[in-house]
Amino acid sequence: MKAGVVSMIYAASALQNTNIETCDIELLITPDEEIGSPISRQVIEKRAKNALAVFNLESGRPDGSVVTSRRGSSHFKFTIQGKASHSGVAIEKGISAVDELAYKIIEMKKLNNKEKGITLNIGKVSGGTNGNVVAAEAIGAIHVGYSKNEDFKILKEKLNSIVSTSYISGTKNCLTGGEGILPMEKHEGVEELFQIVKEAALNLNITVDEKSEKGAADAGFVASLGVPIVCATGPIGGGWHTEDEYMEIDSYIPRMKLLVDSIVLASNRMSNTLNR
Repeated sequence: MKAGVVSMIYAASALQNTNIETCDIELLITPDEEIGSPISRQVIEKRAKNALAVFNLESGRPDGSVVTSRRGSSHFKFTIQGKASHSGVAIEKGISAVDELAYKIIEMKKLNNKEKGITLNIGKVSGGTNGNVVAAEAIGAIHVGYSKNEDFKILKEKLNSIVSTSYISGTKNCLTGGEGILPMEKHEGVEELFQIVKEAALNLNITVDEKSEKGAADAGFVASLGVPIVCATGPIGGGWHTEDEYMEIDSYIPRMKLLVDSIVLASNRMSNTLNR
């Protein structure tokens, strides 16, 4: 991310110091993407809605590809209320929230759909107080990934149905959370901008392919507005979120040149075809 920030600043500075005519260029740096962009989403959408095109400076993929589609990402939490009782003396008087949680997890895992790119992970669960006490409460945290906005709507409805259903009579249930980072769906504007990036790469004797990425990014908010965007246009890197995260130093200048040339081409070409 740091490499992308530096790249955008130097690219804008380089263009500012030339006589090349372009559209206005705005730099937007946000801090909260890894937690779903709860603060910056509104800013991103406000600044991007009238943009000619947007370049997201996520790092280029390890093979040098840029990203033209991404899945969306959302987080949910569910709580279950049961009734405590001594499991030795009066187990029949208790209502186990942990047992209810187990039933729900089995149903939730059925929502995974590899063909549609829908994944659901129950990443954290807790409940109960002791082995000889029927659990009076339980909680769970869920992360879902999806490729299309319409898939999220269906997924949320099914999750609501599972959580609201009492598989054990007497339990009370609640689901919170919802829409997070929207999927970056590839539309005509994305394809047009990618072809421009590809042409700019060819002019620089660089080969750039496109890739669909499983992970979500702020690019999804922009794409959902119908605005042309290409993601992962920063220097090449990999190993994200690990101790082995890296950036390829030799890719720094070539990718910066690619960004500059892409901006120039997009400014000249897209202004004639898009009414923004």
